[in-house]
Amino acid sequence: AMTAGTVDYDNATGSQTIYSTPVYNNLTLENSSGTNTAGGNLVTTTLNNISGGILNMAGFTLSGAINNTSSTIRFSGTSNGLAITTGTVEYYGATQTLPSGSYNNLTITTSGTKTLAGATNVAGVLTINAGATLDANSRTITITGPNQAWNNSGTFVFGTSKVKMNGSSAQSMLGSTFYDLEIDNTAGVTLTSSDSVTHQLIQIGRASCRERV
Repeated sequence: AMTAGTVDYDNATGSQTIYSTPVYNNLTLENSSGTNTAGGNLVTTTLNNISGGILNMAGFTLSGAINNTSSTIRFSGTSNGLAITTGTVEYYGATQTLPSGSYNNLTITTSGTKTLAGATNVAGVLTINAGATLDANSRTITITGPNQAWNNSGTFVFGTSKVKMNGSSAQSMLGSTFYDLEIDNTAGVTLTSSDSVTHQLIQIGRASCRERV
């Protein structure tokens, strides 16, 4: 049965386990630090993860309308992730398939390969941490976020993919080799590391190179 009203987990600075039953109507998480960990698959009409904390779904699934503003949701299952348009989505499992769709911030962490399942849009920052691997396969990644919107300290497997920098304000990129790279930003894109393109560089907007392409 579905709960009425709102269930609020409000241990502001600690960690809590989020119970998988019952089905929630409105589920609100208000921890500003610490990690809330799912105790099973979570089903809710609306999830509000809004205070800057972390919800760790581990290998469990999450369904419902999601407001993740200024917060983080983490997934480690092989294919249990979600494209979420607010906050940050982090993939930290050993081997994962990442669902296509639109993200705000997308972060890849820990060892193991995370492979894109389809076209991926990132409105904020795409980050590949040291020791992590993102395999783009043949997909298109469109980045519209400002500032250092492509931030790679790990491994980017480019395959036959395209990365498209398509922001409305100035963007910068750190650390990658690309198959196709498209610069479509009239405000300009700055390359802050020694980047290379193996197939095709498409320049529609302005690009400046602090090092080389």
